[in-house]
Amino acid sequence: MQLNFNGSVQLNSYPIHIDAMNLDDVIDIVNQEADYLQAEKICIVTDFHLDNIYMNLLDENPIFPIDDELANTGFFVSKVVLPAGENAKSFSCLQQILEALSENAFSRNDIIIVFGGGSIGDICGLAASLYMRGLSLIQMPTSLLSMIDSSVGGKNAINLDCSKNLIGTFYQPKAVIINTTFLKTLPEIELSSAYGEILKYKVISKLKIFSSCNLSFPSTDCEKNLATLIESCLKIKIKLVSGDPLDKGERRFLNLGHSLGHAIETNKDFTIPHGIAVAYGIYLASIISKNKGYLDQVHLSDVKNAVKKIVPLDDIDFNIDDIAIILQKDKKANGNTISMVLPHKVEGLIIEKININEIASILKDNLK
Repeated sequence: MQLNFNGSVQLNSYPIHIDAMNLDDVIDIVNQEADYLQAEKICIVTDFHLDNIYMNLLDENPIFPIDDELANTGFFVSKVVLPAGENAKSFSCLQQILEALSENAFSRNDIIIVFGGGSIGDICGLAASLYMRGLSLIQMPTSLLSMIDSSVGGKNAINLDCSKNLIGTFYQPKAVIINTTFLKTLPEIELSSAYGEILKYKVISKLKIFSSCNLSFPSTDCEKNLATLIESCLKIKIKLVSGDPLDKGERRFLNLGHSLGHAIETNKDFTIPHGIAVAYGIYLASIISKNKGYLDQVHLSDVKNAVKKIVPLDDIDFNIDDIAIILQKDKKANGNTISMVLPHKVEGLIIEKININEIASILKDNLK
């Protein structure tokens, strides 16, 4: 199946391919994009873990040797291999990508292919936006979380001074290739992480009927279910991003659970997967909403039960005062207040500026 991201005047439109694909299918899509862009060179950026699984030339039979196949097609192919996870989102890794592009004389017509999850996609999008003020980017997400969320929409960033995604740009890819075959090798913890973002979408999709929101999760035991799940999530994201590409209005609903989730990730030195932290952040945001009268106990219980299906709530331990300090450095903070997305029993979701000390006080009173 194929979705299309139809951008506003600030954005380009681009195709989103969703299917179980073999290597030839992927090469055909890349060739189509490269022909249109008149690209001669391709830089593949991945992480050490994925390189060892799929593409490592030291293996006798690499599963997905896309670099070899593209080279055989006639492209000059460069490959940059970064650390896995949030460790990739650093100035040193950004410099590594940019220097590889420069040393191999990449031009604006050439392409970066992201082969990885959300962290690799974040830094590659930033590198593509910076090099020669704009290099073409193809996202090829390999985790369920990046397939349903970060590969689409054009948010790119690296971390700075223990603050997540503080240095970034808005820069859209030319195409997104979502190959559900990669999910066969995905660890269970990564599926659980994706469910945090799926919960976010389920709440958003029930904007005006939160009281009847069914927060159960679909089965992921077959590729058809996975493709349908990915398509459903992306349709919600595309609708919000197309009308608000620069995160000034309704796109901000996609931040549900993220400020608190990012703070938890940072506090735990990124040892907690992003989606699991977001799920817990949605629960904390719901506690704040209940305290303010925006949710009834039944609504809070619905969210709590859904989150418990993703992560045992007792498994995440943090210091609330430390979380408050981290929130002050959040992109959405201004002084001692922060704009936060809150579930609401009538409106579905609202965005409200809240004093960070008040957030800390509410959480201390309710997480005893």
